[in-house]
Amino acid sequence: MNIQKLECPNCHAALDSDYGNEGIFFCKYCGQKMIVEEMQNAEYDLKIRKMEMDHETEKIELEHKQQNIQSAYEQEKMAADYKFRTTTIFACIFLLVFIFVVMLIALMITSI
Repeated sequence: MNIQKLECPNCHAALDSDYGNEGIFFCKYCGQKMIVEEMQNAEYDLKIRKMEMDHETEKIELEHKQQNIQSAYEQEKMAADYKFRTTTIFACIFLLVFIFVVMLIALMITSI
């Protein structure tokens, strides 16, 4: 974007930037209205960039939420697997002890 001194096309008075609103200027001497398209295009481009940045921020936030959900799911799955393995080990130990006690009782009965 080229920066140029803004001048009223009607009376050639200098236009101050504090009279501008989104690329629309009014001459404080003759009241001429002037629209600067380059400024409107630049403002439009800025709005588009802001929307793209907002969209990218939302996308990143959603990715973080999805990662957190995936992480929580994996932790719950690991806890369930751990509980299942622990229960299985205790069941096997109990079964082995039970079989050993039954065999010991059977040996005691047969030896009498």
